[in-house]
Amino acid sequence: MIRSTLSALALSASALAIAPGALAAPACPAEIVSPSSGATVSATPTIQATADNRSDCDPNVKDVRLEIVEADSGNTVYEHSYTRGEGLLTGRTWSTGMLLLDHQIPSGELSAGETYRAEVYYDKPTPFAFDNYAGVAGTTTFTVRGGGSGDGQTGVPPQPGDHTIVISGSGGGTGYTIFGGGRLEQVDGRLAGRRVSEQGNDEVDDDIARGAVGGGSDGFIVRGDLPSIVLDDPGGAVIEVDGETFIQIVIDSQTVSGGSDYTLSGGGRLEQIDGHLMGIAVSAHGNDQVRDNRADGSVGEGSDGYRVYGAMPQISLADPANAVVWVNGEPR
Repeated sequence: MIRSTLSALALSASALAIAPGALAAPACPAEIVSPSSGATVSATPTIQATADNRSDCDPNVKDVRLEIVEADSGNTVYEHSYTRGEGLLTGRTWSTGMLLLDHQIPSGELSAGETYRAEVYYDKPTPFAFDNYAGVAGTTTFTVRGGGSGDGQTGVPPQPGDHTIVISGSGGGTGYTIFGGGRLEQVDGRLAGRRVSEQGNDEVDDDIARGAVGGGSDGFIVRGDLPSIVLDDPGGAVIEVDGETFIQIVIDSQTVSGGSDYTLSGGGRLEQIDGHLMGIAVSAHGNDQVRDNRADGSVGEGSDGYRVYGAMPQISLADPANAVVWVNGEPR
C-alpha cells in the first residue's frame, strides 16, 4: 500500500514536471484583419484581429489588449482589454482564422481627420508559458474620415478668401480673444497641419471667440476678413495664420506726448493696417514706408499697426519714452 502510494506520488510529480514544458509555448503574435493599413474609416471603427498562427506558439491566447495611439504624438488615446475563458487553462477554444478581437471604438474617442495606429497584444496563454512574444504587437494605421484641413464639425474646408487661425500653447499657456473679423468656426480635428481640439472653456459667437490653451492647440476657420487676436500672456502661446507664424504689433503714441520715429526690421513679412488692430485705432500715412520685412515710420498723437507673417522683427524707437509698443495685446 505504501509502495503504491509512493509510486502514485512519483507519477504525479513526473506529470507536474512535464506539464510546464508541454504548456510552455508563448502566445502567438496578433494579426490585425481590419481595418487594413492606410484605410480611411468612420469615427467608430471596428478593430478585428486573429492570431499569427506560427508553429512555435499557442494561438489559444488568454488575455487580449488593444491600444489606439495618435500617430503624430505617440499618445495612447484609447485602451480596451478582456480575458478569454473562465478557467486558468480552460473555457476557450481556437480554430484557424478565429477572431480573438472584434471591438468597436465608442463614439467620441477619435477625432475627424486624425491618423491613428491600432496595436493589439496577446499575453501568454498559460501561467507556464514563456514570454518569447511578449510586447510584440499586431499593428495597423488608419485615418478617421472627415476633418483634414477643414472644419471637424461641418466638414467644410476653408474656401478662397477664408483664413485659418491656430493658437498653440507654450510654457504655461494663455487665454485669448479673437474679434473684429469674419465669422468664426472652431475646428475639432486637424487644421493647417495641426491637431486642434474644442474644449468646454472655448466660447464662439459669430465673429468673437474666447478660450484658453495649455499644452494643446485651438483652431478656427475665419469666413471673411482676418480678425484681431489678443493673448492674455503673449509668451504663453504661438499664433499661426494661414500656416505662418503670426504676430501683431502696434506702436502707440495716443497715451504719451512727443511722438517717435521707429523701424521694424529683420523679421517676417509686414502688412500695415489702416483701421483697427487689437482694438486700437491705427492708420497708414504717407511718411510710413513698408518694404517686405522692413518698415520705417513715425507716430505723433496716433498709432501705427502691423501684422507680421513669420519671425518677430526687431523694433527700434528713436524716442522710447514717447511711444508704447504692443505685441499680441500686451505692452513690451
